[in-house]
Amino acid sequence: MTLPVWDDYALFINPPTDPGGAATPSFRLRVRTQRSLFRFAAFGGAVLAACVAAETAVRALDLDWRIIDRMLPYTDKELQTHEPVDDARLIYRLRPSSEADYTQDYGPFHVTINRLGWRDRERQVEKSPGVFRIACVGGSNVYGAGVNDSETWPAALERILARRAEATYEVWNLGVSGYNAAQMTVVGEQAIAEYHADLVLYSFSNTGPRFFLAGTPDIPSYFQRTQASGLKFFPRKFSGRPGFSLRRRAVGLFGTSACTATGWPAARRASRKITI
Repeated sequence: MTLPVWDDYALFINPPTDPGGAATPSFRLRVRTQRSLFRFAAFGGAVLAACVAAETAVRALDLDWRIIDRMLPYTDKELQTHEPVDDARLIYRLRPSSEADYTQDYGPFHVTINRLGWRDRERQVEKSPGVFRIACVGGSNVYGAGVNDSETWPAALERILARRAEATYEVWNLGVSGYNAAQMTVVGEQAIAEYHADLVLYSFSNTGPRFFLAGTPDIPSYFQRTQASGLKFFPRKFSGRPGFSLRRRAVGLFGTSACTATGWPAARRASRKITI
């Protein structure tokens, strides 16, 4: 009786043989191929099952966030006059209508935040006729870290202009300690669109990753929102301490390459035209 060639079980029981009684080479090759395919499928299934199990464990235990959380930069300075903000570009801001006394190694100082949320005297958004409004945007050197309200350089500049200039000048302090170039760009846009600034002075001093305030709730949501908005957070260059690539990328998630998506090149070109 001739067995059908498609009946693998029959072929296994009664394999085709050569005149010497040994299995034919084609049959042996077929058996080896089937065994190899079975082993490959078993290995692929095991790898897939391991990946699914690992992903389930990471999601259930928040292992990825536990690693990233230890790499993010945090600040716990002057928390009484700062607050988190539901804006993934800024992360935090100055707390409107707040004030506090702080002490550093070189002495005590007082911080007052106006109702608009800036370290400045109370200001009116509507600009009076004949007023030339200057907005100073930057980090701690504009904000005035470690000095009293009247000792910040925007406040000093307004006093100098009031004495020497015939026109009426307003010099607004829009500095926030710790802000980097990406955050400054957002503030600069606000100075023009909302405060009708005639001149924006940028002081680009911070080029590292953006800070989070200590105690900021639901930090992972910032990552989700910023990824959805299309911002880039992996910098081409990283100036932090040496480390393996995962650490460098994780720390740079809120780094300076976000400037590309928020107009940093244009702001840098504009800053070159300003002379103080």
